[in-house]
Amino acid sequence: THGFGNFMNIGNGLFKIQSRIFSTFNQFSYFGRYGKFMFFHGGTRLTFLFPTCFACMRLLIQRVKEAQVWTDKQLISEIKSGLLIFCGIAENEQSKDLDWLANKVLALRIFGDKDNKMNLSVQDVGGEVLVISQFTLFASTKKGNRPSFHGSAKGREAKNRYDEFCNCLTSKMKGSVRKGIFGADMQVCLVNDGPVTLWLDSQRKE
Repeated sequence: THGFGNFMNIGNGLFKIQSRIFSTFNQFSYFGRYGKFMFFHGGTRLTFLFPTCFACMRLLIQRVKEAQVWTDKQLISEIKSGLLIFCGIAENEQSKDLDWLANKVLALRIFGDKDNKMNLSVQDVGGEVLVISQFTLFASTKKGNRPSFHGSAKGREAKNRYDEFCNCLTSKMKGSVRKGIFGADMQVCLVNDGPVTLWLDSQRKE
């Protein structure tokens, strides 16, 4: 009898395999958007492919003293003290992730209190938020030196999710939420305060 157990924690290119395999050789690897598991026994080879980029949204968050976004030499949006958020969206991202991310962003205690310790949220300090669409957060550099962005959502799907996330933040926030222009060639200027830079991933819930 030959058998292997279940694949667990599959996502974001991180695979943990718990198995019992009675075979002469087995191999696991991943490339691009897919993982490959090969099982050899008695001259027979079985190959299984799994997607490595599962639906999720990624945020790169910076605590800033100020931030601006420009396009075609025109100022589009700006904020003073608050959060600059670069937002990346994967293919088939689920709307249920938006609420979790919005709540997490607004609850992050990364602003200084009276003792200059990070105990306050952007809501507590009356800060502002600027959200910039950023498909390069799903870049893959596994093969060659030119990044691949196949894992990121495209066109209307990405714009809809970006707008939904911004609207979700706006509905929960006391202060203002500013935006860039989706899909535009933008220049972003900022003064990182700290510096403080965090990463959130809805797939991993951290």
